[in-house]
Amino acid sequence: MQEIEITGAAASKFEGGYPLIQAKDLVAPITKPQVGDFVILTNHGHPVASAYLATTEHKLGWVLSKNSQQTLDQQFFTRCFKRAFRKRQPVTAEESTAVRLFNGSADGVGGMTVDNFAGEVW
Repeated sequence: MQEIEITGAAASKFEGGYPLIQAKDLVAPITKPQVGDFVILTNHGHPVASAYLATTEHKLGWVLSKNSQQTLDQQFFTRCFKRAFRKRQPVTAEESTAVRLFNGSADGVGGMTVDNFAGEVW
């Protein structure tokens, strides 16, 4: 995985749980960010977090794990989804026509939201 050097302030921010990566968090700009690339964020050569790139206007990506050794594979995402669905099972079991099944960074995958509107999943 590619390593990206971040500032000390960004390292503190991410270690504290803030998930959004912005350009000001980087020591040097990313020359060719590839949407969907998994990266290791480092500070002075020490791993800080695992993240993925998803560039938009003001964001470069999202921290997925404060454990930089975390393998970002199918098992990781399956755990995140299963945990989220278990938390919401009482709500989805009720007669509700609008339910958020997966809530981005609150469920471990920033930038991704899954809603169910009367049986239509978005």
